Amino acid sequence: MSFTDKKDFMGGKEIQNIIKEFGHYIEAEKKIVIESKDRIESLIMYGKTEVPLLKQALNSLGDTFENIDNAREEKIDQMQEKFITPLNALLEDLKSLQTELKAKDHVFKDLEKAKSKLSKLENKSKEKLKAGQLDTAEKAVKEAEKMFKDEEAKANKMTEDFNSKKLELMKSVLVDIVKDEKEFHEKVLGLMSNVKEKIDLLNL
Repeated sequence: MSFTDKKDFMGGKEIQNIIKEFGHYIEAEKKIVIESKDRIESLIMYGKTEVPLLKQALNSLGDTFENIDNAREEKIDQMQEKFITPLNALLEDLKSLQTELKAKDHVFKDLEKAKSKLSKLENKSKEKLKAGQLDTAEKAVKEAEKMFKDEEAKANKMTEDFNSKKLELMKSVLVDIVKDEKEFHEKVLGLMSNVKEKIDLLNL
């Protein structure tokens, strides 16, 4: 089941879109790590052709880029675990809720049919009714009413639980994203500051 209706069901289509776009972001980050290996290798290879002090500076920068890539990979893993996976689970819950609401609508239609049938029988003259026909129709309405009442209660409870879970999950997800991105950029800044200090100390 997918949320492809023109009318978005409780944000399902938009949640799917968020997952897709962040998936693209993760793939782009992975590509940066892969391409960075060539950049690091080029620094090291060039350093081999230079004087020791410059070679040391180039190697230090290469090591810094490698550490940044490690931090980036860690961030990617965290995003998959703390963002993509929980949102996919939320989508599954939403699909279950959608199924339950459709089941409730189906039961409601059955109730309406039972009421309509009873109404038609009540408008007939007693001579045209078969023995027990009216009692059977009345019993069918009562059973349909009970089924609808139970299904409605179940659907309402699932809706309430889903909305509560969604709010709690989205808050947790957003907090984690901000925290992980902040930690990553602080680590990058720290690494680059360290390598700059080492380069400044070199008497080239």
